[in-house]
Amino acid sequence: MKNEKVKRNTLEIEIDRPVGEVFAYTTDPSHTHEWIEGIPHETVDTVSAQVGSVYEHDLGRLVVSAFEQDSVFELTSDDGTYVVRYEYGAVNDTSTNLRYVEWHVDGSELSDPPPRTAPEQLKHLVEQL
Repeated sequence: MKNEKVKRNTLEIEIDRPVGEVFAYTTDPSHTHEWIEGIPHETVDTVSAQVGSVYEHDLGRLVVSAFEQDSVFELTSDDGTYVVRYEYGAVNDTSTNLRYVEWHVDGSELSDPPPRTAPEQLKHLVEQL
């Protein structure tokens, strides 16, 4: 729903691809525009993601605040007010559970959470790899 206000947005989906492939796809900024509406282009200032890497797009800059290969990818706005966290878990050797959580650090409401169709779009794209 457009303009729905929530304090914490959580989306979860199972993707029929190994966790390493899902992690690589979602941390590669060249793919972001394919599954997140409103971000037509994204760049990162390092060759591979790591704590401190800066992802930049039309909506702002996000700094990698937590990174555990194939497990956690967390970004925080450069002003420290917003966090988005991806948590990855292997269901088995060929499937991944992906949990997406976003929130404002001060607990204020999110004005435009991403559409609930984003995980389905991601699932479709990654399963085609």
